[in-house]
Amino acid sequence: MVDQLKDVYSSKIVFHQKKLYIFYISKIDIDNEIQNRLPKYINPIIVKVEEYYFNQNRKLDINKLLDKYYFQKKSVARDTIEQSILDVLSPFKVTDIIDLDSLDLVRFFLEIEEIFNIEIKDTEFHKLKTINSIYNYINNYEADDNIQKGYTGLDREDNQILRKHLEIGCVTEDGFKLSPTPTQLRLYQNRQFRIIYFDLKLKASSISEIGKIEQLIKEISNKIDIFRLVVKKTDNSVEFRISDDISLPKIVQLKTLPSSVELQQILDSIDIVNIPIIVASTHHQVMRLYFP
Repeated sequence: MVDQLKDVYSSKIVFHQKKLYIFYISKIDIDNEIQNRLPKYINPIIVKVEEYYFNQNRKLDINKLLDKYYFQKKSVARDTIEQSILDVLSPFKVTDIIDLDSLDLVRFFLEIEEIFNIEIKDTEFHKLKTINSIYNYINNYEADDNIQKGYTGLDREDNQILRKHLEIGCVTEDGFKLSPTPTQLRLYQNRQFRIIYFDLKLKASSISEIGKIEQLIKEISNKIDIFRLVVKKTDNSVEFRISDDISLPKIVQLKTLPSSVELQQILDSIDIVNIPIIVASTHHQVMRLYFP
């Protein structure tokens, strides 16, 4: 049936790990057209390829085809967080989380927790059966339940204020240069980002209260280098500098706190950023220090 389509040069249909796959070679993507030609009760994974790969036994190399044409394609189409989840799933040679056996499932979630700096509750594991469900869990995750309660995300005004606050606008060449560790470089190149943070409860979110804390942080930054850290992204690497500017870091005041996902989405579009990122929330009465 697939070979009869005019744009298809050839196709191969295989049953692999309890799933039906259709691999086809074509100049254009006709996944939807192929699916529409099939009976509704047949729901295969359809993968457009440029060529077929075969193993030493001259059988179709399913894993290699999936690695090159399925996982990479899915990664390009998804945002940063979903790409990282797929990167974790890919080495297990399955296309769905539900296909993992019990041991691999534990390994998979341990790596998810490690990469995204989260702790998945025992009562939540059975709900996380898809990429989308894990993405939503990470997106909504906050360590402090009191802060998370009632959280609805940044509004447009807060998003613009935070983005403007983070955009330095010029290349910082001063200060002492630090090279990334092999682990930092690997995580950056694999787009496996994690944001660590800690909170300071505020008695009040007034300008005077925030001003006092900001002055204290400036005094600390004069003695502790990490509070004057500047991160510069390049095409395939990342560079750290300890800035000579003792006025760093600065506090931005917002109504709510950004989630790690919201903050990462903003950071993706910025090449240079000061660390830590300090946000004071008037709604939560909390000051949060983020360390991407």
